Amino acid sequence: MSQPTYLFYDIETTGLNCAFDQVLQFAAIRTDLAFNELERHEIRVKLRPDVIPSPMAVMTHKISPSMMQEGEPEVDATRKIHALMNTPGTISLGYNTLGFDDEFLRFCFYRNLLPPYTHQFANRCKRMDLYPIATLFYLHGKSEIQWPEIDDRVSLKLENLNAFNQLATGQAHDAMVDVKATLALAKHFAKNTEMWDYCIGYFDKVTDAKRLSKLPYAFADNSYQQGIIVDGKFGFDQSFQTYAICLGTHYHYKNQQCWLRLDLPELEQSTCEEFEKTTWVVKKKLGEPPIVLPTIDRFKQHFTQERLLTMKQNRFFLYSNPDILEAITDHFLDYKYPLVPEADVDSVLYQAGFPSDHDTRLCHRFHEARLNEKSTLISEFQSPELQQLAIRLMGRNYPNLLKGDHLKQYDAYLQQLKTQEPPIMDYRKRPRFTAQDAQTQLTEIQASEDDKALNEELSLFINTLTKQKTV
Repeated sequence: MSQPTYLFYDIETTGLNCAFDQVLQFAAIRTDLAFNELERHEIRVKLRPDVIPSPMAVMTHKISPSMMQEGEPEVDATRKIHALMNTPGTISLGYNTLGFDDEFLRFCFYRNLLPPYTHQFANRCKRMDLYPIATLFYLHGKSEIQWPEIDDRVSLKLENLNAFNQLATGQAHDAMVDVKATLALAKHFAKNTEMWDYCIGYFDKVTDAKRLSKLPYAFADNSYQQGIIVDGKFGFDQSFQTYAICLGTHYHYKNQQCWLRLDLPELEQSTCEEFEKTTWVVKKKLGEPPIVLPTIDRFKQHFTQERLLTMKQNRFFLYSNPDILEAITDHFLDYKYPLVPEADVDSVLYQAGFPSDHDTRLCHRFHEARLNEKSTLISEFQSPELQQLAIRLMGRNYPNLLKGDHLKQYDAYLQQLKTQEPPIMDYRKRPRFTAQDAQTQLTEIQASEDDKALNEELSLFINTLTKQKTV
């Protein structure tokens, strides 16, 4: 049995929509658990014909339109990435990877007919994220890291941590530079062995569950456990944390807990009929961020007296109004994400359910088949969604091999991209990014002198797409 390894990775993308955008650059360094490098990988991905890159993203990662024409077809690159993350014993991690990269890759695997979840659990594979660990170290740990202050506010952005601590040289938002910076940051944190081991325990479901089970109760009748939720999303002004009570396990999503924040003054204005605007619930899954700490004094040191008083008053309000607490609890534990019937097939990973055994085997056959045999397998998929994904996979990567009705369906999809009739929406009813959207973004960009050439190339590229009406 192979020894476990860390796979530090990062991606750069055409935009922020995990369902419709694509990876342009993937970089990874595999190490042993002592952070000794074993191998490194860098994969460039060619821009798909149906993707419009966001100018904001381009000006951030500096991957020019001409560079996007290089690299491997998406399906070939995705298979390599999938194999790396599914190597037995792999612990994949990066900086905010569970907040962005992991879900982005999940949709990438899905639309390329690869198992989207196996890297989370199969073959002793696991996931971690250094961003929550950095947040916990900033609040309560000892390390050599200097915490950067931007405009009198501590910033936990990787680019600022890198600049202040000289973790890695090179351009920020280059995937390999960010991977090297993340690896260097992990080495610094791991010098505090006790704290490091405590932090990584939060990414183990069994350890996380045990810690949650030991949290104290909020009320005298031993109901509703309470904890301090640490999450970078709360921001510096809230010390990256909040005080909350656990409403319980969701009635429908059994892997999810709901935590009600107690630090919002408006919570006391809640009634049985009106509480959605006065409450804020945080979702928590075992082994994933956010981190929940016990409500002991040493973990309260970053709360202001005003926030502590608000939390105390809110806790008393809820205890004194059990009918309101019950209404809040039932609502959030029973709430189901609305299905979006018009959602495009690229985005229905969470709505389509798990494939049948037949389709699972067929996906494997599809990837193992010779190029001239792949198109003949499309009609064998039982799932209409997978059949459409297979057609798009062929059209995006091997357009000359599509024929007959499959070619007509792919052409109809391209025509819908041009006309946006009807508009293409994802599972959250977010519209697909178009050339007109890109044109609007271009007018908002203030390019520096160093980025002038990139901005001009990007403007020419987007203007060409707009004139061709390839939206």
